[in-house]
Amino acid sequence: MSDKAKRMTGVLLVLTGVVLSLAHILAPVHNDGIVYRTGCGSAWQLSGIPVKEAGIVRINTAGEDELETLPGIGKVYALQLIEERNKNGPFYYPEDLTAVHGIGNGTVKKLYQYINLTVE
Repeated sequence: MSDKAKRMTGVLLVLTGVVLSLAHILAPVHNDGIVYRTGCGSAWQLSGIPVKEAGIVRINTAGEDELETLPGIGKVYALQLIEERNKNGPFYYPEDLTAVHGIGNGTVKKLYQYINLTVE
């Protein structure tokens, strides 16, 4: 394959990646008539779990003790979550929790089924 053909193939692969990334970011996720779009393009599918069901924590109103019931969240992270919430306002998207030092995408994925992001 010539150098020109290799470069054109590389350009096409990059452009394909860009188009697919943009399509993923711009595509809304629908659930119960509400459109949810994440800040970094990740699709977070909400489940129909009632808020009052055991194990669901309202992350934007929960106190330290309630936050500590979440898997992987101890006293330090609970206090940091409260501090972040008080300083910068409510968490709107699950990935907003990564603003707390030490909470990464893996932790957020583990917490997702246990949290409710309702802002009241």
